[in-house]
Amino acid sequence: MKQYGHVKKIMLTGMLGAIVLSGAGCTTFQKKEQAPSDNDSHQVASVDKVKEEEPEVELKEVPLVVDYTKSATEILAYYTEEGMSRFKLSYPDTYSMEYALKNIGRKMPSFSGKDLNGKTVSSKDFEGKSYIVNVSKSTCEVCTELAPVIQNLEKNADEIPVINMYPIDDSKEVKAYRKKTKWSHDSLVLVGDENKSIKNLAIKELSVETVPTLLFVDKSGRISYINIGLTDDMLLNDMKEKAFGSEKLYDFVKKEVVKVKADEELSKQ
Repeated sequence: MKQYGHVKKIMLTGMLGAIVLSGAGCTTFQKKEQAPSDNDSHQVASVDKVKEEEPEVELKEVPLVVDYTKSATEILAYYTEEGMSRFKLSYPDTYSMEYALKNIGRKMPSFSGKDLNGKTVSSKDFEGKSYIVNVSKSTCEVCTELAPVIQNLEKNADEIPVINMYPIDDSKEVKAYRKKTKWSHDSLVLVGDENKSIKNLAIKELSVETVPTLLFVDKSGRISYINIGLTDDMLLNDMKEKAFGSEKLYDFVKKEVVKVKADEELSKQ
């Protein structure tokens, strides 16, 4: 009987041991809930603050940014059907059409030089103003025919200033030419021999190949219209309306929808 009792005692001990181990296991894997610390509260508040400060996003239509390094045909594809139609009506010949597409909407390159009277003329003088650049040549017959039209335009120079550029001429030739054609001494004239940057501007930056070429620059500093060749007073007034009116050719570029911050202002390209 003693032996049996010993066995019974061992079995009971084993059972008790199992209960203790099971209990230990429960305490090992069951975590007690703890009250949030001050640090945890601070982290939660920080996350909420970040959520509150995240700016709202809106969808807006913005004009496509035209890549002027592309061909004229590729640039035309940036425009709406109405824009394409307006270009074709304004420039029925291929050369003028291609030159207009490659330049209208571009920022007018900066320039600076001394005119025939020794006065410094700079593109900075015309910031926020509309003006016209007349690229010409003293030996050009069509330029001579255009002279009276430009002279009439210069009479209202306070409204729309005109800058006459002779990129490949000699100053003496230009002075003789302008005296012969009775130009005003107050005209703004920049000649290439005394202003090398003007030659670079016309030939390299603006790629002018034919004269006379008129470039209309609006208040934003962008080239808004172009005319190549002869014109008259009536047609020039129509060009001024297209160049400086409420609707410009470059306004008819196609648009895309983009995400922007609610308080973000979009600037035109």
